[in-house]
Amino acid sequence: MFGRVLIKPDLSRAPVYDSAFAKDGRLQHFSCVECGEPVAVDLERYIGQFADPDTVLGHANAALVRQHFGILPRSLANGWPKVRIELCANCNTQYVVYVAEFEPSNGWCKGVLQGVTELVPSNNSFKPKPLRGSAKFRR
Repeated sequence: MFGRVLIKPDLSRAPVYDSAFAKDGRLQHFSCVECGEPVAVDLERYIGQFADPDTVLGHANAALVRQHFGILPRSLANGWPKVRIELCANCNTQYVVYVAEFEPSNGWCKGVLQGVTELVPSNNSFKPKPLRGSAKFRR
């Protein structure tokens, strides 16, 4: 399920996005492990939005997601965890992205990108099939 880790959580990492004062940190980027293209993470899609780590990959995988990113089950000391799936627009490689949201006061939020991990199929039957025009289908 989890492939290559691009960004590991670091509790000392400071928020880069501030909903009131520092919106210039809204877009964070990382390079796709397959094609090298930049993948944008829009922190406004996480901050103040529903992005529950317990449902991102289904309830059956909730404990794996929390364990993988080191998300504590009942503590918000490390921020409110937000987890979503992001895609590379060029090659459709999937990533599990973890953002920590802090709320210094009601309605004022800060966010920091805390983790990015490639998402790979754990079963070969789930791998995407090549397009009909690809070399594998030519005779």
